[in-house]
Amino acid sequence: MYCEGTPSCGIVAVPEAELPVRLPEDVEFRPGGESPLTTSATFLHTTCPKCGGPARRETDTLDTFVDSSWYYLRFLSAKDDTNAFDGALADQWLPIDQYIGGVEHAILHLLYARFITKVFADLGYLHFREPFRHLFTQGMITKGGVKMSKSKGNTVAPDYLIKRYGADTSRVYTLFIGPPEKDAEWSDAGIEGAFRFLNRYWRLIEPRMDLVAQAIVRASRAAVEQPIALASLGPKAAALYRTAHGALARATTDFAEFKFNTAIAAMMELINAISLDGQDDAAAITVDTDRGAAMGEALRLLTLMLAPVAPHVCEEVWQQARSKAGGAAVASMPATVFRQPLPAADPLALVADVELIVVQVNGKLRAKLELPANLDQAAVEREARENPRIQALLEGKEVQKVIYVPHKLVNIVAS
Repeated sequence: MYCEGTPSCGIVAVPEAELPVRLPEDVEFRPGGESPLTTSATFLHTTCPKCGGPARRETDTLDTFVDSSWYYLRFLSAKDDTNAFDGALADQWLPIDQYIGGVEHAILHLLYARFITKVFADLGYLHFREPFRHLFTQGMITKGGVKMSKSKGNTVAPDYLIKRYGADTSRVYTLFIGPPEKDAEWSDAGIEGAFRFLNRYWRLIEPRMDLVAQAIVRASRAAVEQPIALASLGPKAAALYRTAHGALARATTDFAEFKFNTAIAAMMELINAISLDGQDDAAAITVDTDRGAAMGEALRLLTLMLAPVAPHVCEEVWQQARSKAGGAAVASMPATVFRQPLPAADPLALVADVELIVVQVNGKLRAKLELPANLDQAAVEREARENPRIQALLEGKEVQKVIYVPHKLVNIVAS
């Protein structure tokens, strides 16, 4: 408290015998930065324990970060009226595996949380000393170059976006806006792009629901084995199968590394491949053909990859596929897409048949060759030298050396 007597005693501590000071209940919560405690006259005005004169209690009692420093412990015992938290539950569930927050939390909330956790550990209430195992600091969303915040009144209301585009569109756009650790600028045009992406997915998969159902049933019965043998597919079916499993491998890695934007980019590329394959001799893509099997597998994997990002539309696809499968086949299918683990990519599908080799002459790009992936250095150099354009450039010149980067480039230095 602060003594207001004459002369003033200044800042005075509450005598230990009068502790704890109980907070009043006759307060008014008003917008703005003023503490609600200032609205309680019975709390605010008191007597100085030193001189007996008038005194004013401190109203800025606890920073909000003090509460948020141990809230993760209270979540475990939210309805416990006798203890702040249950130590046994804390030992069972904590520490938290992953913390995600803005950079502004690093100095305040995270520092305080670590400090209070260590104090509780020293007192024997906890048996761990760090509250969070891993930290991921996300970037800020700006609008018109200014950080979005409630205080500035420049936020975009999710209710409007959900009503117009659906919750899935909002999720896709937010995750696709850029690397999550970087700041990003909000774009209304970007929302439209996410909406078009989901609509394209739906238009692509709805008329092929029988292929999806067949693929899900096949995968459910295959257990740990790949539902389709790559060697059994024709060239076109194999190409789509490889593309699908390549996208799955990328998305799986990117999800684990919080690179949601590039995971979604892989899905977009897969949609392009599925769309192009569907336009090519569509009559040949039926449930009893290898083209149909590859198409169904690609759509199945796409749905499983997309489900964490756009859960509503993917669950609808899953339920329609279950309905298509019908009968005894439904028993082998999980009841929801979220009971279906993300499968591992087929390692055979990730081994490229061909690869792109860049050919340079004296450091300048002169040709691009598609060559079998299993060629050794001598064979790649021979293919590069025998290319008509490279032959013309080397005519009358002596090759000084050849720089070879496996699976990427050949640089022929000549004079």
